[in-house]
Amino acid sequence: MAQDLAADGADADAIARRVAISHARLTGAPVIVVPCLTMEDMDAYPDLRRNHAEWQMAVQSVALATQNLLLAAHAAGLGACWMCAALFVPDLVRQVLDLPNTGSPRR
Repeated sequence: MAQDLAADGADADAIARRVAISHARLTGAPVIVVPCLTMEDMDAYPDLRRNHAEWQMAVQSVALATQNLLLAAHAAGLGACWMCAALFVPDLVRQVLDLPNTGSPRR
């Protein structure tokens, strides 16, 4: 995050604030759920158009399942929010959570 913000021209104080806020949100949560997907069990096609559609369908399925999880948490009286931070550091997330290279989050 800091490198991306610096490349965008943000000043050091703004970067420090944004990083601190994200860090507090992630480390202060009692539970973190990281939805992931893999294309291993999805259909593979000989053309790019259908492969992209298959990937897009997988992304949409994970997003919809995650929304249902957020709704279930709300129904149970729990607070929850969607954060996309993992999308910006997929290699770090895979390393920390010991996910296979075929797993997502990915860029």
